[in-house]
Amino acid sequence: MMQLWFISIIYLVYTGFLLMTQEYGIRMPILLNMREYLLSNKKIFIFIMFLGYVLTVFNCFFPNIPGPIILGDLFVTIALLMSSFWYNHILFTSNEKLIINQSNKKLYVKMAIFNFIVAFLHLIFPNWVFL
Repeated sequence: MMQLWFISIIYLVYTGFLLMTQEYGIRMPILLNMREYLLSNKKIFIFIMFLGYVLTVFNCFFPNIPGPIILGDLFVTIALLMSSFWYNHILFTSNEKLIINQSNKKLYVKMAIFNFIVAFLHLIFPNWVFL
């Protein structure tokens, strides 16, 4: 399903940019604008969170051809699930706890880089098995 492939890549890149707001938001104000818009609209935030879970399930059972039927897009599924859990964590964390310390900044940057690498490789080589 090529639509699922495209939506998964867009979702991973979007989440990667949101993860980078803590570290690079000062240099790129559009990242802060994206994050504030998302945090201010809870319905859109919940929709994006559930979209991640739906994409995770669909990538488990409907991978790109010629992948295996179950978990053909393993790294994409892991990245989508990790992103969905991050949205879930942000949704249920109070605003006072969202002041990020340095260790969380590094973790978020690593998660964003993982999302970008998976999205880029999945864009370039959509039919790699287990990618």
